[in-house]
Amino acid sequence: MKQLWYQGQAQTDAQANRLFSRACHYGDGCFTTGVVVQGKWLDGQTHLARMDKQLARLKFAPIAYDDWYASIEPALQASLTSEQPQVIKLWVARLGPLGYLPEPNSQAAIMVSLAAMPAQLNNPALKLGVCQTPVSENAALAGIKHLNRLDSVLARAELPVYGWDEGIMLNQHQQPVCATQGNLVWYAQGQFFTPAITQAGVAGLGLQLWQHTEAASNWLCVSAAMEQLLAAECLCVCNAVRGIQWVESLELPTASNKMNKIWPVAAQDLARRWQHNWLQARAAAPALCLNNR
Repeated sequence: MKQLWYQGQAQTDAQANRLFSRACHYGDGCFTTGVVVQGKWLDGQTHLARMDKQLARLKFAPIAYDDWYASIEPALQASLTSEQPQVIKLWVARLGPLGYLPEPNSQAAIMVSLAAMPAQLNNPALKLGVCQTPVSENAALAGIKHLNRLDSVLARAELPVYGWDEGIMLNQHQQPVCATQGNLVWYAQGQFFTPAITQAGVAGLGLQLWQHTEAASNWLCVSAAMEQLLAAECLCVCNAVRGIQWVESLELPTASNKMNKIWPVAAQDLARRWQHNWLQARAAAPALCLNNR
């Protein structure tokens, strides 16, 4: 028998069970985040495929499509009450007792939430800085959107301190890997570049859709120095909720002071065209809808 106190107050068994969650103690689970409009999860089938792949890598038992749908359907129904797009988040937590050793063929608790779209969408031009908090490197977890996001939490806490909209996170070699809430993409000499995520970072679905949308162009996944970003014609941050946002300026720390890189308006024109194409592609992608069993 286990006993638990929360803020000094003894908890009932039902209350304690929630706080003994493996997700709460270990971040043992994964998630995906997208956009739902009037009962339709845009590109939702791709999000479910992502969850299936992540669960396999984390050694969960597979979840049947009908079980996914039964858990998501109430959120799709609830989204019908709003004419505005909403953010839908789907996450799972491993079931089982506490202790690092997971049960074989672990089952999962499925959770879904709806929230308002981020206000930052009204201002697609971003002011970036370079975060002091680095990414956590682990090849076994690279690419997975797992529940343990403490590096992003600490990095994002730097943004209001310096007045940035977003921040670039570096690896131990001082190479850019990602933004705090998205993938980095830069464009130079007719080619798209994005950091490799073999050791850290998330395999973003916004980036995946962009790569399909601009499939005629050459995409390179690279380990790059900051100088390559600075030399780019355009630098962007993308994710599955916001789409493509162009970087207006990047604040760089130097030995004695701060230096700003500012991109010209031509970069914004490029990003607007890419975002237009991206939104069209997302609208045409296989959605998860009511009665989609």
